[in-house]
Amino acid sequence: MSLRSGRTVVTGGCGFIGAHLCAHLVQRGEDIVVVDDLSVGSPGNLEALDVAAVDVQTVDIRDVESLTRLLRKSRPEKVIHLAAVHFIPLHVHPYYRERYALQPRDYPNAWGAYERIVSLPIYAKMTDDDVRHVIDAVREIAREAAR
Repeated sequence: MSLRSGRTVVTGGCGFIGAHLCAHLVQRGEDIVVVDDLSVGSPGNLEALDVAAVDVQTVDIRDVESLTRLLRKSRPEKVIHLAAVHFIPLHVHPYYRERYALQPRDYPNAWGAYERIVSLPIYAKMTDDDVRHVIDAVREIAREAAR
């Protein structure tokens, strides 16, 4: 019996976490289309994990027309969105707060986004233990939120 359950699009699939997710999904027999603008990720992340059975499409998800064409063509059953960069507003960083006496609410739009966005600390030199720690923390937050 195949575990294949339709095509999955993974945005940010050439990034560190995305490549690992793609490797897992391919092992399960899923048909994967990776959408990545390669601004941070690299197809080398997939290659390093010996993930050859994916269709990598270089598309910026902010390009609505290109993304729409890709989604219409690939007709995915699922979309997993991982295309993002860790976000901390510039005016909140200690250097700018101290040098310019900036306060978090000085830029309400940036502060509002920061309060609503879940941004995970992901970087290339993370060890497997670091990744497991992030996964465990996210699971714990999800469990608490579900209560």
